[in-house]
Amino acid sequence: MSLVKKNLKYIQEFGLVLFILSGLVSIFGIFKMWNVQYFVELWKRKKVKKYLENDICTHDIMQEVIATEHSKDIVHKSNAIWVFWYQGIECAPDIVKACIASIKENCKDYDVVILDKDNISNYYVPTRSIQQKLNDGRMSLTHFSDILRMNLLNSYGGRWIDATIFLTGDVFKDRRFFTLKGDFDTKRISEGKWTGFFMGGENPYLYHFLTIAFNQYWEKHDMLIGYFLIDYLIDLAYCSNESIKACIDSVEKINGDIYFLQNNLNNILDDAKYQKFTTETMVHKLTYKTELIENTDSIYNKYIKIHIKK
Repeated sequence: MSLVKKNLKYIQEFGLVLFILSGLVSIFGIFKMWNVQYFVELWKRKKVKKYLENDICTHDIMQEVIATEHSKDIVHKSNAIWVFWYQGIECAPDIVKACIASIKENCKDYDVVILDKDNISNYYVPTRSIQQKLNDGRMSLTHFSDILRMNLLNSYGGRWIDATIFLTGDVFKDRRFFTLKGDFDTKRISEGKWTGFFMGGENPYLYHFLTIAFNQYWEKHDMLIGYFLIDYLIDLAYCSNESIKACIDSVEKINGDIYFLQNNLNNILDDAKYQKFTTETMVHKLTYKTELIENTDSIYNKYIKIHIKK
């Protein structure tokens, strides 16, 4: 689809106001007018939330979720850890292989399930509409994985960890519900209260709400209203149900910056400082998109790459 057709499609689906606000956010970012950009971004977020509330009838979804959950006994105490790489771990970049190895090393008391295109159907079968939109490119694998994770947590429980999460300790002990809360994402939709790429435990209302909300959204639309749709939907759930809010608010802030290793993969850090940092902060969000340099003393080569099982 050409850019012009894509823009016209966005206006047709979501309206001219949201299109203009999205464009202004991009323009102010290009010119590094950060304060103005953030002001417009907040304005846009309010418009998006209001649109979604009406478009997929979030109040009705929540009422359905509450009625259903009260009528059945679901205990989300699965020992599963769900990790997804569509092409299969054998085809994954080395940094993803290192991340998955770190999850297995630090979660030996859990059942780590590696999902890919060949075994997804053992656990989740998407609706015909979602499958078709994934096949023809209207939905990206990133946003398909958002749907997948909430369906898995709703149906089986357990924990979802993105394939680019690097662990340096067991972070799940004695926690009924867990996500990442901290001072690292305070200007995002979540305001640092949660991350969709690391979540699990007991919060059935949330997972059920998101499962229905995602399905209804993609039945009606062929494109994203905003890249972080998962955070918009979690925010709607957070603001409309006290049980969900209480679960998320109960999560303690983590120490340190989960993006520190990502931002310093090619830099050098001595053993003592690395050990101290990774003991205090045990969850690290990495990326496979960084161009890595050949330096045996870099953080990536010295501390992360060594986890890959050759």
